[in-house]
Amino acid sequence: MEEGRETLHDFSIDYIKALAEVFGWRVREAKGFQKGPDLIIENIVDDKVQSVMFVESEVGHDQGGVKRYFDELLKRLEPYVKEYVGKGVKLYSLVIITNAPRRLTEYVRRNRSELQ
Repeated sequence: MEEGRETLHDFSIDYIKALAEVFGWRVREAKGFQKGPDLIIENIVDDKVQSVMFVESEVGHDQGGVKRYFDELLKRLEPYVKEYVGKGVKLYSLVIITNAPRRLTEYVRRNRSELQ
């Protein structure tokens, strides 16, 4: 892990990154004010990306409400999904690290069709 990083947000991202790398997955990172999801974890088989996991942490952030959070998240992820679709990737996962899981879970259940 990098020195000088002490927030709960960064700790959880660094922990997931380390686990992914232990399993041999490739990790693209965009923390802080960088553009993109906090992590993009790629499962590579025979030099080809087979599946992608987008990891976002909302820990320590005020997202301004669940609907707004998902609307903005989906806008930010759209170019990455298009990039991977162009490479033939068909399997995607989204991991959201949160300190308010009920709020997010209830929203996903109510709006599942809109989020797909």
